[in-house]
Amino acid sequence: MRLDSNVYEMTEESREGAVYWDLIEAKRKLEFYLTQYEVELAAIERRKKLLLWALEIQIPLIGIIILIIIAFAIFSLFGSFASFFLIAAIIYLTYSSIRIAVSYLRHTAKIEADNIYTLSQERIDVQAEMGRVREAIHKIDLVLAQKQTVWNPNEPEELTAARLREEAFEEQGHKCLDEISYELTFKEKRADYLYGERIK
Repeated sequence: MRLDSNVYEMTEESREGAVYWDLIEAKRKLEFYLTQYEVELAAIERRKKLLLWALEIQIPLIGIIILIIIAFAIFSLFGSFASFFLIAAIIYLTYSSIRIAVSYLRHTAKIEADNIYTLSQERIDVQAEMGRVREAIHKIDLVLAQKQTVWNPNEPEELTAARLREEAFEEQGHKCLDEISYELTFKEKRADYLYGERIK
């Protein structure tokens, strides 16, 4: 009978060990996701900067072409064909600049954007997801801290309360994993393509 008791204790200990490693693995995954979400935020800022960069290139280019046309007209260089070609380039660059400006204003929520998923909304969603992931990591840390056998008088009150609960570590671990199951999937939704953006 004593042998059966030892077998039972080892089995229970091994189950607790399995839950412990599941929690550690979940925490590592969440920490990786947190890093990925930070990369997503940087990508959002980069996409906005690329739009502004396109405007900063095109608007001066329009001015330069206008000066060239004026020089052609004053000095009667290259005839009218070159002037028509440059006027067409101005029209295209002006149209493109307006589209880029509108795209930037829509994606930064300066003007209303109908039926598109904007960079501004993507940033809000990523930040919200990062908050949920941090909260999930905190929950895991609380459960893992209960495995400590030495009580620390400086430990947070919520950890002390969790330690005093009747539930076994295994049950608390499973409960925690169930609560954070949504956060264990990486959420990736990219904002709609910006005007002029190349698909990579």
